[in-house]
Amino acid sequence: MRTLPIYVHPVPAETVSGYIGRVAQTHCMEVGEIRRILNREAGRSTWSDNDPRIAVALARLCGLPDDAFEVSFEDHGMWTRCGHPRWKPQKCARCRRLAEPRTACLECASGLATTSRARAGPLCLLHGRWTLRELTVKVSVGASASRAELALRGPLWERGIAVHTGEYNLAAAALLAWSQGNGGDTFLEERAQRLGFPAPTTFEEVMLCGYPEVVRVVEVAMSPRVLYGVLQVSRSALPQIDGFANVIANTLGVTVNESLHDWAGAVVGHAHRSVLHAAGLRRTMSAKQAPCPQDRALIVASGTQRACLLRHVSPRILDGLMRGHTDGTSRLSVTRKLPLQPDELALP
Repeated sequence: MRTLPIYVHPVPAETVSGYIGRVAQTHCMEVGEIRRILNREAGRSTWSDNDPRIAVALARLCGLPDDAFEVSFEDHGMWTRCGHPRWKPQKCARCRRLAEPRTACLECASGLATTSRARAGPLCLLHGRWTLRELTVKVSVGASASRAELALRGPLWERGIAVHTGEYNLAAAALLAWSQGNGGDTFLEERAQRLGFPAPTTFEEVMLCGYPEVVRVVEVAMSPRVLYGVLQVSRSALPQIDGFANVIANTLGVTVNESLHDWAGAVVGHAHRSVLHAAGLRRTMSAKQAPCPQDRALIVASGTQRACLLRHVSPRILDGLMRGHTDGTSRLSVTRKLPLQPDELALP
């Protein structure tokens, strides 16, 4: 196969579709034209990003090694709770799960938009560029922001937490609730003004203006130790709500206001209902009596009830609960592929 004349350097863990878009722009071609070439070389009649033959054909078309688009699971693999054989976070060699594609740093991609599945967050430490969804801006990388990015790539990643899994959306909602409860006169608004933005209201804006704080809330307030104390459905929820709000406030170095307390109450209430739902799950869709194993039940409920906190609490939270029938569970192969969606009370 003849190769294209202009070399386009791939971004680490770049997606096939993202790289094709950059190649098309560089060569003033249509994406559809490149796809037709690749389909012909791969012996396909329809398009699929996931066909390894397409990736090999693209690499040869662009003068790259055949394995150029094979994402290294060793370097970029996700920790998942998949039941192979346990439901604790693990880098499963059978599932070989990768992060969802995210927008890559423009400067890493030579100024052309693309997507990547690399083990990284929204802050490029090399170029000091913030990129999350459609929001991209040059920022100064301070010590706190650098520490937050390294925590995302390191210990939090190894707990199965990434930008697409929902925990950061929930932590950002907590930070926004506290800020709005103070009348919008907080460090969030100060940082937004310095960047030339209005007061943050979306997930992308809160993450940009409060990245170190959001990551810290995920680290501390969503740890198994804290969650075990605030998801005890057999006890009064009121002290648990107070405790959860205080943990978040102490992590942020602020005091609890009414808005943060109300938000914490809503989150704890939703999580309690989800725990009760998990307690009543049955092993299969047709089972009437056989209960679902506790660790699997929490993972299923975290997905169906959109309650990401359940993924981080010990199965012992279900000990002693009355397990009235709530629902059956699908096959393990379905459970493992449940989509990770932000909580109802999180920022979308």
